[in-house]
Amino acid sequence: MTFQPQTSDTDYNSKIIDFIGDIMNHLEMDKMIFKENVATDEKQKLYETFVKGNPLDILQKLRVDTSKAFIGVAMKEYFKQLNVRSAQPIQLAVSSNDAKLLVWAEIKDDDEKTENALIMSEAFVNSIISKYGFYFVTTIVEQSDNTSIPPHYHTFLMNKMVDK
Repeated sequence: MTFQPQTSDTDYNSKIIDFIGDIMNHLEMDKMIFKENVATDEKQKLYETFVKGNPLDILQKLRVDTSKAFIGVAMKEYFKQLNVRSAQPIQLAVSSNDAKLLVWAEIKDDDEKTENALIMSEAFVNSIISKYGFYFVTTIVEQSDNTSIPPHYHTFLMNKMVDK
């Protein structure tokens, strides 16, 4: 099976050339940053990993960065979906690891609208990210359960997380 680009070969080759040019520009910028000794700690650690050449360290760094990117995209979409569905949890907190994002939501007793919105938002986002090996798991508690947010979760304010 061979990859067949959707555009003409000329357009596709032009995009590849532009992409390589962008990479080279970023590398030149990084080179200048290191020459001027103003690289951030994060950038220094990245290049240190590359220079050491340990393939497992490089893959681990890429995995961590990839996970951050996927989780960031998933979180933004999740909060967007909660907003679209007019969910009104009392408290919302999240915790994550490499491939999953745990959501802890407290809702008013018998608030089926918010409960359904949480479930459907989770399902919607999982339909997008699960094919990449990432997923959401939501725990929903009612106010009368009198449970606290687990200590490894971070609380979010809904109005701060959603672009309106």
